[in-house]
Amino acid sequence: MAFQDKFRAFMFGLDAGVPACELAGEKVLLFRHVPLELESALARWLLLHEDLLHRDSAACALRFDEHDRMGLTWAVWGRFLDWMGAQLGGSSEGQGGPHDAAHALREGMPARTPISELHDQPVLYLDAAPVELRAALRHWLDASPEDFARHDDCGRAAITWEGWEAFLRSMKRTLSAALDALEQAREPASGA
Repeated sequence: MAFQDKFRAFMFGLDAGVPACELAGEKVLLFRHVPLELESALARWLLLHEDLLHRDSAACALRFDEHDRMGLTWAVWGRFLDWMGAQLGGSSEGQGGPHDAAHALREGMPARTPISELHDQPVLYLDAAPVELRAALRHWLDASPEDFARHDDCGRAAITWEGWEAFLRSMKRTLSAALDALEQAREPASGA
């Protein structure tokens, strides 16, 4: 992992956030700002939607500028997040909505995924996790054989940082398996 990649990785606190940018007069997510743990899944998902990649197509979701920066339209980033949520078994249930834009990937998430400390242990408070991952994270925590859940004296729920990293690995495996299934479904039947 390159040093600069740590600034866009959930496991290192996503210091760079997920900033929206204007490119060619349109709100986009620059590819260099895609969270590292979602980069491969987003690329594979885009390849499965070829119409989004053809520059001569009206549906093309790629945007470029004179500095050779490349971005993805914000609407298509939202479609990817919707697909991701469905694969992870998440829903809008428990999501903060627009009033929680500081923690929403869909809103540009200017804030980072803050590492906090609880009883001398690094944790991530669930209400500080990206909104789009909260339902899946809660479900994963409930199903996990490990005891990664913590609560502070006020009852605020948290996950150990070790648990957060385990969830991210699980998320990547789930998305990869879903993309494998989609890719296999697209392949022509051999011998037909």
